[in-house]
Amino acid sequence: MHLPLNELVSNYSTVIKKKLALIGLLKLNRSVCILEEPFNGLDLESKEILEIVTSELKNSGKTVLLSSHILSPLLNICEEIQFLLEGQIRKSCDRSGFSAIESDVFGDFEEKMKIDVRSAM
Repeated sequence: MHLPLNELVSNYSTVIKKKLALIGLLKLNRSVCILEEPFNGLDLESKEILEIVTSELKNSGKTVLLSSHILSPLLNICEEIQFLLEGQIRKSCDRSGFSAIESDVFGDFEEKMKIDVRSAM
């Protein structure tokens, strides 16, 4: 993972800190792994590494729980997604329902944004 291990952790970038946390998680070898916002602050290479690692954890029989505001990697990795809003599960679907999840979650958000941007100009 290209880790320069010659400084205090507090001096490292967000990406390096996340890589160190992931290595720590892997070394624990738990049956359940919980990753909160694992994609925030990652570069493209690190995002790919994380997707591969989570897939390998899943393939080895471990349960991986991901919490994220970034939907696209979840669509690649997850077997099931729950959409939470105000502390409540608002939508739950398995892989067969992923094709519609963006429109179900965001609805006409894109159209509303176009109108808001036009009115702000």
